[in-house]
Amino acid sequence: MLLLFGTLYTFVFLSSNKPRTTGNEPTNFCSTPSPLLTGSTNVNFEDGGGRTNWPPTFEEINQENLHLQAGGFYPGPSTCTPKATVAIIIPYRDRDVHLRFQLHYLLGILFRQQTRHVIIVAEQEGLDIFNKGQLMNTAFNYVMKELKLDVDCVFFHDVDSISEDDRTLYECRGKKEVVHLSHRMDKFNYRFCCGVTVGGVLGMLPTQFAKVNGFSNIYSGWGGEDDDMNARLTELGGYKIYRPVDEYNRYAMVHHKRDADNPNNDYGRRLYLKWKQRQPNDGLNSLETEVISVVKHPTHTRLYIQTKHIDVDDWLGEEQPDVINQG
Repeated sequence: MLLLFGTLYTFVFLSSNKPRTTGNEPTNFCSTPSPLLTGSTNVNFEDGGGRTNWPPTFEEINQENLHLQAGGFYPGPSTCTPKATVAIIIPYRDRDVHLRFQLHYLLGILFRQQTRHVIIVAEQEGLDIFNKGQLMNTAFNYVMKELKLDVDCVFFHDVDSISEDDRTLYECRGKKEVVHLSHRMDKFNYRFCCGVTVGGVLGMLPTQFAKVNGFSNIYSGWGGEDDDMNARLTELGGYKIYRPVDEYNRYAMVHHKRDADNPNNDYGRRLYLKWKQRQPNDGLNSLETEVISVVKHPTHTRLYIQTKHIDVDDWLGEEQPDVINQG
């Protein structure tokens, strides 16, 4: 066991499963845009075009992506060297269909973008209410301390947000900006609206994430952690939120009902109003999760995480509930 950034890790590793490069990478960088891009991904959640299984099974997705190393690491093409290494973190629980759709589309996009990458699925164990912030913070710690990669860019990616075009690039934009890709969703008629801040698909440099102390660990259930992160990034970090303006920059949402273990929280607004007081002691530096195990699948690395129940009343006092962002 190992304690890092307040996270207790119990690892199940095989040494041969560590990400590796050949040591003889091409000296020329991959071109931007990649010559492999095809444009629209033709996202379809209803019809697999005659395929027996739709979405594809995990085994079928494995067979579609034989270029990946164990744990889902892709070192890049043999003909050029990617300019950056990207980690994509997906908080997850009980969304098998969503995850298969996501992996099917996203892995193809990343391959065509010629991106050196790894996908981390952060799965919550136990019966506690879903806590995205703790899952994403825990996965970030794992990426930075245990993955043995020099990660340049980290994306936090909802499992149900699917890119509709491979020209929407999974890349960061330097020290002054963070990237919000999913500001045009089919759910909202592809308009940036409805109280969305930085939810869905958000990318930044590891140093930017560390500067704002990561996500809050306190928001359980649905709503609040993205608004809190938006405030941390813009007001504390001073970062500009970059949202691509190209018409093809669109995302589709896998349709689903609200999960019983991810209800609206009834304290989000009041908690958000106190973000500045909480931020120095609520985030990466106060994380108390346990990684039960780490499993290297052919297409991704799966972290099984026990979250920490937090008594919100300790942060709110005796005020009455006030629901946030029910959308």
